[in-house]
Amino acid sequence: MRRSQSPYAAGILIALLQIPAFLVVETALGTSSSYVTVGSAFAALVDPDIPRIDYVTQQLAPKANNWWQVALVVGIALGALMSARLSGAKREPISPIWARALGSDSHGRRYAVACAAGFLM
Repeated sequence: MRRSQSPYAAGILIALLQIPAFLVVETALGTSSSYVTVGSAFAALVDPDIPRIDYVTQQLAPKANNWWQVALVVGIALGALMSARLSGAKREPISPIWARALGSDSHGRRYAVACAAGFLM
């Protein structure tokens, strides 16, 4: 089993990445606009009139300022997956904390609560 990386080192690295982010895309690293970009793209699939809204048009424009955050979110997820696989870290499918909180170790119940909580967020 490989040793996990220090969260402090990761925090320092992320802080240092703010410098090239400001120099290249003129904004700080973040992920909040990625939800607007992806949400606008899905909304445009459902309602063809959505792109007529100026704000949505700006979010869907094929420019780096819109899509780099989407790439960052995808990279975070893939990086976490790769890190877990390479470290050999193992975990229980249902955390004992979830099982105690829900009174069950049912996958369905855990996913339903997680989905509802995500929707509320």
